[in-house]
Amino acid sequence: MNTKLIFLIGIITVLILGTSAFGSENFSYNWWKVTFKSPVEFSQPVEVGLDAVSLLNPPNVDFKTVQIEITLVAVPKNMKEDLGNTDEDVIEYIKAVFLGTTEPPLETMDRSFLENTITGQVLDMAIPHDGLMEFYLVPLSNGDSLSIAFRWNLSIQREEVEKIISMVSSTLKEIPKE
Repeated sequence: MNTKLIFLIGIITVLILGTSAFGSENFSYNWWKVTFKSPVEFSQPVEVGLDAVSLLNPPNVDFKTVQIEITLVAVPKNMKEDLGNTDEDVIEYIKAVFLGTTEPPLETMDRSFLENTITGQVLDMAIPHDGLMEFYLVPLSNGDSLSIAFRWNLSIQREEVEKIISMVSSTLKEIPKE
């Protein structure tokens, strides 16, 4: 009798642990000087220009059929200093060169990155499909900055996008120098 009870408890435990873990996997990504996690899988970073990458969701799609995209652009401290640019100049440059827009934002949005509140822009996007984008310029500890943009197709529920942006922003960390 005890063997049957132990077996039954074991099966119930496996079922409970198995179903509670389902869908709870987080995916980790590293690029340049940062690391972060996402609740959904993206492609590995794909180069989209000098010091710029995009991560695509679903992971095996191209830029025409992507549903959600994260674009990261490295902004070394000396680039800003050499050009005499302000953050606003850098933001406009990145929007035009890497994000395909020169439009003013629909609104601004505050989010926390690396324990700092960063004011970003919400942008209307039309190419390659109708969508929205949130864009932030995040200062790093050594004076460099990271541009991070979240772009999504309007067919994606805003709640799903919010989960992704919230996890990425809350888990974004600088990779320590070795």
